[in-house]
Amino acid sequence: KSNSFCTLLVGIMRRTLPSRIIAAWDAFPHMGTGFGSVSVTKPDSSNIVDAGVERTTLSNGVTVVTHDQGCVAATVGLFADAGAKYDSPSTPGLAHVHRQALFAGNMHNSMFQIDRAFRAIGGSYGTSEVNKRWIGAWGSANRAHFRTVLDELAPGFAVPRYAESDIERFRDHMDNQLEELRWNFPRTYAVDQLERVAFYKEPLGNPRMVPPEGNSMCTSNAVIEKYASFMAPSRIVLVGVNVGMQELVAAYENQAFEHSATAPHHARAQTTPQIDGVADEKAQFYAAKTQFEYENRADAMKTKPDMEQEGIAAIGWLTHGADGTVQEYAAGLVYAEMLACSVGEGLYNPAAERTANGIASFYRPYSTAGLVGFTVRAAPENLSGLVQTAAKSLPTDLANVLAPAKVRAASRFFADRVENATDYAAFLASSKFSAEEVLQAIDQVTIGAAAQANDLARSKKPSLFATGDVLRLPTAEKLAL
Repeated sequence: KSNSFCTLLVGIMRRTLPSRIIAAWDAFPHMGTGFGSVSVTKPDSSNIVDAGVERTTLSNGVTVVTHDQGCVAATVGLFADAGAKYDSPSTPGLAHVHRQALFAGNMHNSMFQIDRAFRAIGGSYGTSEVNKRWIGAWGSANRAHFRTVLDELAPGFAVPRYAESDIERFRDHMDNQLEELRWNFPRTYAVDQLERVAFYKEPLGNPRMVPPEGNSMCTSNAVIEKYASFMAPSRIVLVGVNVGMQELVAAYENQAFEHSATAPHHARAQTTPQIDGVADEKAQFYAAKTQFEYENRADAMKTKPDMEQEGIAAIGWLTHGADGTVQEYAAGLVYAEMLACSVGEGLYNPAAERTANGIASFYRPYSTAGLVGFTVRAAPENLSGLVQTAAKSLPTDLANVLAPAKVRAASRFFADRVENATDYAAFLASSKFSAEEVLQAIDQVTIGAAAQANDLARSKKPSLFATGDVLRLPTAEKLAL
């Protein structure tokens, strides 16, 4: 009887339920139809027109750069020439706090309202730091919503708030970010610390993140003072990828809050920029400088069940930067790949991953100088030998590796700077060269240009930083070079 009753009940539900469930009323759209005015149909590729890179300067001094490739996904960003190299020695890491505060709310919207606006259009947003010179905020969404993206970004540069409560909210976050970098990405951490060693007490030696000693110094007042000094309209670049130049300019000039250099906070700035963003930086390099940071990583991280010890080292030489001539920048990119070839590193190097040991190359360009070298991660008994191997791995037979290095440099540059829309927006804002000019210059690098980069690296001994179990490591001065 119970079985027959269940059968009867199921039959009744089948007859009555479809007319009563919400879906039966057809009140909600499904994935086969469009949402609002945004079409879900695939655009006709024959109608896509690449407008190329366009650049102009507005009446208030803001530079506008666009590259409308005719695609649906758009990225809009605002970048300021106010990076870590401009930080005062009394406020190390201030640029990092300033970058995080770009989305902390302003005189127009709160942090919650900004986040809600981006979620409403299915967009994403974030911040970027480029070559220790630029900090910026960007947002990505369907190109039909690029005005919404700009409406949320522009007030953060024109009428920021930098409230003390918002800055204090990042107090623990500052320390946590540095600790997570040290534990989870030790190679990146080692290169960041190597910058502080190689350019000791120089502008390029300013930390990218907030060191423990700078936590209490990066206050709301310090951020406001830096904004007033370094974020005047003439130091700001508005960039749009897959947005038309005229549309972007019109949307910016119709903002509710105008950004003017005559505003009181800019006109009465307590400090003025003391260094030129593209000044000669090669003189800031300290040769053969060493710093060891001993740490029992197994005990500190609590994530090594076998309690195995390890050490991570970074060794770097002086090279070309990204804001000199395009030929120097291209030679720096190619020379970095020559270093990778000298240690047998593939274009995709597993040693660069979080848990892999071995030697991996790196290249950090700045304005007129750069840092190129290797990171080494290994057990303590193997670390010293690998560091000495890396220290002796500057290329000698340049002619044999020039051709493959040029191919690798072009591929890596495209992947790191062009392929992703947000990376490309940061490149357009920070570089005075177009991507085509850089790629063409890479293809035209001669053996003479590579030799000049090699001579520059060999002109001074490298600097060294190491962390972990590093008691057996020799200093940079004692490396047999």
